[in-house]
Amino acid sequence: MCELLMLEFSAGLLVGSLEILGNPTGLVRSIGNGVADMFSMPYRGLTRGPGQFISGVRQGTGSLLWHLSTGFMMKLLLIYLSLEINSVEFCFCIVHYHIL
Repeated sequence: MCELLMLEFSAGLLVGSLEILGNPTGLVRSIGNGVADMFSMPYRGLTRGPGQFISGVRQGTGSLLWHLSTGFMMKLLLIYLSLEINSVEFCFCIVHYHIL
């Protein structure tokens, strides 16, 4: 039973990391890191004083925006590269095997 659950979990990670889908696992991980920074940085600043709290809010918000933008840009890039590679292989098949 445990092996079946591990197999299902591994299959989910495999499908989630497929480049044709733009690596949704990487996107979720990136967003998670940004959300974690958004809460942890102000908390650390709060323990050091009000000025550091404001700085922590600024840094946490910046980190969230950075992780969101890089996550989505990487997703778009991976989808583009995957489509480009597949289209080149498709065109090669048409030319090489005289399909059309």
